[in-house]
Amino acid sequence: MAKHRRVALKLKGLVEDCVSGRLEKPIIKPLVDLPKDTIWQYWAQGMENVPPLVRICMDSVDKYAAPDYQIIRLSDDNLADYVEIPDWLEKRRESGQISVAHFSDILRCMLLTTYGGLWLDACTLLTGKLPDMLFKYDFFVYQRDPSEPHKKYWENTFAYYWGWDKNFRVRILIGIMYAKAGSRVISDITAMLCAFWKSHDKAPDYFFFMILFDLYIEKNKELNCPIYNDCVPHMLRQVISGEYPYLNVKEILGTTSVHSLNNKNPKAADKLKVLLGTYIES
Repeated sequence: MAKHRRVALKLKGLVEDCVSGRLEKPIIKPLVDLPKDTIWQYWAQGMENVPPLVRICMDSVDKYAAPDYQIIRLSDDNLADYVEIPDWLEKRRESGQISVAHFSDILRCMLLTTYGGLWLDACTLLTGKLPDMLFKYDFFVYQRDPSEPHKKYWENTFAYYWGWDKNFRVRILIGIMYAKAGSRVISDITAMLCAFWKSHDKAPDYFFFMILFDLYIEKNKELNCPIYNDCVPHMLRQVISGEYPYLNVKEILGTTSVHSLNNKNPKAADKLKVLLGTYIES
């Protein structure tokens, strides 16, 4: 939490400039006409180079979402077809000053501000239709729920990401994010991320997007969407990584159809295939 506080202090002025209207908003023009119901996914190296777990996840999005949504998969080869990347940002990318993960933070916000739609990280697995609540509000992200009954369990799995203390600043899952085009919250986040990276060549923390969001929502509580527990889309990840002691797989699949998985676990794809074969395909 001490580092959260230090990062928050660095970002405080940026949030204040945004809230007060002093921050210049970037002009991002749509380059194509798209239907309202669009799903965005990104893999920098191209779809032919995705690892096994990501392939399973993308196939699940095709299976459960393609009938109702236009799925647009982006790579570095086709980004320019949908969004104009500012020169200063392209230079940051080319020099390696901004990582793929932090670039994708800006990219998702630019796309959602301009076109609207649903951003799904490449490691998002669907086991059923997308829930209606994702699309009900001006914007949506899963967030930390103060009523979560198993706080200690989650904190013990990854204390830098999971926390419920009032000073804890990482409280959202940005891998599953919806917004209507022009959403004030997401357009403001876009402006702050652009302003930050224009004047910095290094991220203050891996999770600084989440910390920035938390500071912003603290100032604009009335703009927040209702809280949907961000532990829920992580439950299946816990089963794959080891165990989730409170619900079995069948119960998890009955609770949510949207799952945020982790591609860094080398055994995750094989274990996921077994789980899907047992609980989905049988």
